[in-house]
Amino acid sequence: MDENKQKLSERKVIISTSILIVIVCFFAIYLRLFTQRDLWYEMLAAVIGVIITAIITMILLRGQSNNDVERERASKVFEEKLRIYQEYLQTLYIAMILRIVKIYVNKQIYSWFVR
Repeated sequence: MDENKQKLSERKVIISTSILIVIVCFFAIYLRLFTQRDLWYEMLAAVIGVIITAIITMILLRGQSNNDVERERASKVFEEKLRIYQEYLQTLYIAMILRIVKIYVNKQIYSWFVR
């Protein structure tokens, strides 16, 4: 049902655009803004301009999408590196604490025997 409404809406847009183009061409010739021959050259130039603009826009959007994907991947890699580094620091902290405790215990044991 919704798909039929969308197709109907697309058809209305196409028909409305076609009618508008015919009216503009008619008035351009009627008001002598262009001759019939010049009008076709101008329309061809406009269509070529639209096509070139669409191609350039497509290329730019693809490049931007690729940059966004690369940025997202780099962000995930950075988060993983950060997680690993935090685990390393935590392990290092525990090792330092254990070393300090071991030194303290050894001193205590040594002091018991030296007395």
